[in-house]
Amino acid sequence: MTATKTEQATAYHESGHAVAAYVMGLHPEWVSIEPTADARGMAFASGSDARAQATYAFAGPLSDKKFWGSTPVNEQSAGYGGDFDYVEAHLSTIHPHLKGSRDRGELLTDPIVVEVIGEAGDLVRRNWPAIQSLANRLIAQRTISGPELRSRLAVLCRPHESNAQTIDRLRKDVAELHAKYGEKKAWRTVRAAGEAELFLYDEIGGFGVTAKEFAGQLADLGDVSEIVLRLNSPGGDAWDGVAMFNSLVSHPARVIVRVDGLAASAASLVAMAGDRIEMADNSFLMVHSPWLLTAGNARELRTSADLLDELTLSYVATYSNRRGLDKGVVADLLWDETWLSAAEAVEAGFADEVIAIPAVAASVAKGRYQHTPASLLGAERFKRPTLTPRRDAAGNRLRQLQLERVAA
Repeated sequence: MTATKTEQATAYHESGHAVAAYVMGLHPEWVSIEPTADARGMAFASGSDARAQATYAFAGPLSDKKFWGSTPVNEQSAGYGGDFDYVEAHLSTIHPHLKGSRDRGELLTDPIVVEVIGEAGDLVRRNWPAIQSLANRLIAQRTISGPELRSRLAVLCRPHESNAQTIDRLRKDVAELHAKYGEKKAWRTVRAAGEAELFLYDEIGGFGVTAKEFAGQLADLGDVSEIVLRLNSPGGDAWDGVAMFNSLVSHPARVIVRVDGLAASAASLVAMAGDRIEMADNSFLMVHSPWLLTAGNARELRTSADLLDELTLSYVATYSNRRGLDKGVVADLLWDETWLSAAEAVEAGFADEVIAIPAVAASVAKGRYQHTPASLLGAERFKRPTLTPRRDAAGNRLRQLQLERVAA
């Protein structure tokens, strides 16, 4: 049965609570969209941090409003479902001046409350794909609790940290990678004051450029107003693609994506981060539903299939929301593994302009994808890359994460 718009909004509202609770270090116990006498749904998380509880409470209405496409939290949205009273009750334990009979609108302009709303909004933006994914699962399942809820959140969520902490962490990560594997200077150049150029001419993930490396290079650009991302990639790790997309979207600079050869699979999602998307006249873009290699018993395989469904829905939402495309049309294109020439991509709405520049010719190894156009097939057949210390470490880490998820 198809969920109503109100049920979908409730799922996003409660998923916002659950994701925020996990990210803020609280202990999510359950989340549900089964209506009660007092509310359309409910999420519960234990923990004694009053500010974290307040942030967790505001993340629900903010997620709800983001789903509807409405303005940020206001007097009406902050109060429904008891969220505002919950915020006041917790914050007043550490800021006594917030307790009492003050007007609700006045409270919402209090500097402390404004700061908490800002933190909740930042958390919702950073973890929006996780909220979308959990909401979709909640619509199907109605209630998620215990280890299942926490294991899903462990896979989906990004740690909570300030912008300064993010930059510091990325710089340390990049320094560690440079020391271990050598610095990749070739794919970052500063063209002029305030402008920079990034080259993503590799696979995405452990066998090429990781999201950690990409975000670190992005942070190292410093204060720039415009970034040109030169893209020629067959794709790779779906989650790294999401992380790269988010790091570009959250950057304050204007982003121009220029597809020089191929933007396939996860690389096509990265391309959607562009405020403007240009494609060389002989380049291609490919979209398909994510896939993975997995093993396990029947329950574990069903869990993997569910996660793939949710990731596909997240990809569909990203393509459609960034480009104003119909979600049903986008979903069909993904399920069919669709290859688009530059002109076809512009016509379909995935790009803004075809440009005539000396471009890298798009080429894909035989056997990598199912429906690769014959004109793009290279001479070599696709084979799994030879293991190197970096690739071996990436594979071991992936297996470790899978085991941790099963154990949870």
